[in-house]
Amino acid sequence: MRSWLFPLLLLTAAMSAHADVYRWVDAEGHVHYGDKAPTPGAKPAELPPLQFISSGLPAAGATAKTPAAAVPVAESVALNIVSPTPDQTLRGTDRRLAVAVAMQKPLPEGAGLVYLLDGNPRTSKPVQDLSFTMTDIDRGTHLVAVAVVDGRGRELGRAAPVLVHIKPPGL
Repeated sequence: MRSWLFPLLLLTAAMSAHADVYRWVDAEGHVHYGDKAPTPGAKPAELPPLQFISSGLPAAGATAKTPAAAVPVAESVALNIVSPTPDQTLRGTDRRLAVAVAMQKPLPEGAGLVYLLDGNPRTSKPVQDLSFTMTDIDRGTHLVAVAVVDGRGRELGRAAPVLVHIKPPGL
């Protein structure tokens, strides 16, 4: 009798899971995100692909022939972000963000580091430096990550990402 109700609920949930996200900057220069258009005719923001952090457990259905989607990244390359610290709030007007990493093991032969902000690389090519200063950073909340890539650009591992808040100077 109500066999149509469950598929309808699934369809509704799937549609709401793919809602558009809008990005805008207010008159004071603050960056905002929301699921409602700030003005009529506004276009959805182009967001970077979702970042997934492996739990280190095999993916469902993974076997010896089909490995888990990702190696526990920080363990495989012994890399972690030491600055900024998780959930740190930075205040200033210079629009710069200094990132520093620590490694317990040396980089593999031919590998380098790629510094990312909100999933987008901020280094034009992999670097060997354990610190990097990002420039032209908008105010708001950002996800900082650092990946280890091999000579062909394949990702070998990634430090646990850090959420950082960039705000204007306090009064």
